[in-house]
Amino acid sequence: MPKARPGYNQDDNSLPQINMGLVATKNKGLPVLFRTYEGNITDVRTIEQLIADVKRVDLSIDAIIMDRGMASRNNLIISR
Repeated sequence: MPKARPGYNQDDNSLPQINMGLVATKNKGLPVLFRTYEGNITDVRTIEQLIADVKRVDLSIDAIIMDRGMASRNNLIISR
């Protein structure tokens, strides 16, 4: 996999990994956008890129579900 890179994971092993982003409809949860990102990109940066991808294809953002590793002040500001 070209995007597989060594990165941080909860199992604390050195296996290559990828990051994934999924955008779904609010009402039915149907997927409308799916992206993969290099595994050595931080979660905060992955969310930044996903928000940019969503805006590029002119989708609106009603809600973002993320854990604390993904949240940053900048991500909350640019998601509006």
